[in-house]
Amino acid sequence: MIGVRRLLVVLSMASLLLGVVGLPANARQPITVVFTPVIRAYIRALGSSTPAGAATAEKLTQPGSYAAVYTHSVGGVDQAAADSGQPFPATTPTFSPAKGRAALCSGTPRTCTVFSSFVVKSGKITDFKRNGNGFVGALSAGDGTSHDALGSSLTVIGAFMPDPARLIVDVAVKNGDHQLTFNFAAAYIGPDGHQVQSSQGLTASTDLRPGSSATLAFVFPGVTIGGSVIVKCLNPATTLPADYIAETQMPVPVFQP
Repeated sequence: MIGVRRLLVVLSMASLLLGVVGLPANARQPITVVFTPVIRAYIRALGSSTPAGAATAEKLTQPGSYAAVYTHSVGGVDQAAADSGQPFPATTPTFSPAKGRAALCSGTPRTCTVFSSFVVKSGKITDFKRNGNGFVGALSAGDGTSHDALGSSLTVIGAFMPDPARLIVDVAVKNGDHQLTFNFAAAYIGPDGHQVQSSQGLTASTDLRPGSSATLAFVFPGVTIGGSVIVKCLNPATTLPADYIAETQMPVPVFQP
């Protein structure tokens, strides 16, 4: 049953990373330049839906750019899926130069993420639009601070909004010298003070070996970047967020290039 639940979560999270079903044929998209080799290589690497593919894609972006932070955040979700034991399926890239669009599609019904309006400077991708949306106010690179949690450390490594109604936050876990056994849950406090529980998540095994690391990813509905995430360590005998044995609150600041 646990495996089935994890699979359903993975498939649901994958649909969030994609996010557009049946894009209208007359959707207005800006016409951009012909897809250069770096753009094609970026889309193909991102479409592998693996941590290694995301790392390759990130190397094709300009450090400190919107494209770099988005790609790093997607890589965090790919890593969380792999760490949970249910990696995402690869997606198929398609290129439509006449429309100025590239897309990654998979699943039944077919679900796609559409990329457009690429900006390339000095051979590196700096910006683009995802499903017609820009990244201003929709990304976070965390603040680089590690926080103690029962002998392990937690760090927000990225966050992005796959659409205006949802936020995905990636958290890296690094264990200390002792094995820890607990489940994870999370809540998010938005810039307006509104708090919500994670609606979906990808979390690793409850047993963290000494010195091991893992990545967690949580989805929060109806909130925006600029608040803080609260990661709760739960007794493995329960899945109720109220039965936590430790909690850690971390800022999720808005990324500014």
